[in-house]
Amino acid sequence: MKPPIGPSTRLCMSLAARPGTFGSRFHNHLYAALGLDYLYKAFTTTDLPGAIAGIRALGIRGCAISMPFKEAVIPLLDELRASAAAIESVNTIVNDDGHLSGYNTDYSAVATLVAPLPRLPFLLRGSGGMAKAGGDRDGRRRFRGGHDRRAQCRPGGPHWPRSWTANGSPTR
Repeated sequence: MKPPIGPSTRLCMSLAARPGTFGSRFHNHLYAALGLDYLYKAFTTTDLPGAIAGIRALGIRGCAISMPFKEAVIPLLDELRASAAAIESVNTIVNDDGHLSGYNTDYSAVATLVAPLPRLPFLLRGSGGMAKAGGDRDGRRRFRGGHDRRAQCRPGGPHWPRSWTANGSPTR
């Protein structure tokens, strides 16, 4: 049974452009099932530096980061862990007594899942955080020219092989 909310309750949160209710319901359900004295709440912000300073100042234990904040949050952290540094994208902040570390759990999950698979060419659809994680599966970035992955991976773009099709139609 989950303890009642009180002075020792730890807060976790998420930051997103359009926060939903699923994450809050999911986390709070698990906290209750495990008897943890934690509370999870979703937020949005128009002041990212202020929000990150609040995580540190209020002792918020952790924060999930969603678009559009995954790259913008990097200079506001004390440390970028290898998972986030590999793809320059943060989806989790952990607060250890005021020291904020950025992680990318998508990258860690993809790396674990594909490690036993043979190294074969693959088609990756998308340009968000999971696409960045999947596109860097062996430590070699497949996207060139900065952060404009959408333009580079669109049908007919510079990294779109001539033999591939988009939605069943030849690209060239």
